[in-house]
Amino acid sequence: MPKINNELCMGCGKCLEICGFDAIDMVGGKAKGNKKCIACRMCAGHCPVGAITVKEIPDHQGAVEKWIHAYAKKHGFAVKEESVGRVAQGLLMNLKKHGAMYCPCRIVTGKKDIDEKSVCPCAYHKKEIEEDGECHCMLFTKYLCIDDPYDT
Repeated sequence: MPKINNELCMGCGKCLEICGFDAIDMVGGKAKGNKKCIACRMCAGHCPVGAITVKEIPDHQGAVEKWIHAYAKKHGFAVKEESVGRVAQGLLMNLKKHGAMYCPCRIVTGKKDIDEKSVCPCAYHKKEIEEDGECHCMLFTKYLCIDDPYDT
């Protein structure tokens, strides 16, 4: 379950939007984690004040892959299955190297105000999907590609 520091949380709701598992609720204007969390750590990467921490798990790549499918489903996108493993590995490599899950298709500049827009899903993905049919990473698409293995 995500641990949220209520002294830091400003109640912006970015974590709610990014979570594909409804693992965060708003209580009294502050984010609160619940037991639906799979520890993908995507919410922590999008918290502008660093109020969220999530424990490390052995199969982090599997958790990120599940998040990819859940996020797509929540936002009405399809997923290009052939891109899932590659993108998940790139996200985790960027987490280890740069401290955040930057989209592997973006260049990390070292300038926080620029780089924060590249944390997956990046600030550009919705416009790219709308205009080009898929995001730059070729992960999220508006077209159904292959059945979602995580769909229940």
